[in-house]
Amino acid sequence: ILLQQTKKTEKLSLQKKEPKVKLKLSYKEQREYDQLEIEIEELEVRKMNLEESLDSGISDYTELEKISLEISDIIGLLDSKTQRWMELDESVS
Repeated sequence: ILLQQTKKTEKLSLQKKEPKVKLKLSYKEQREYDQLEIEIEELEVRKMNLEESLDSGISDYTELEKISLEISDIIGLLDSKTQRWMELDESVS
């Protein structure tokens, strides 16, 4: 019984030590990965610019609401694009 447990333990430790196999992205996925990096950066810049507009002291309520809604939309896009980028990045790593 002790010998069987030792063999199971050795087998489990060997499985844990195997390096992760790196997968290569397909051409389409690689293009998506590259494009997502660009889009995420552009969205972050746009969000930062809109936040600066809010901080500039605009007193028009409709303009503030418009900017706030756009920031909210950008945050949603950033979340979804970042999540997809992370999925593709995990495939490569």
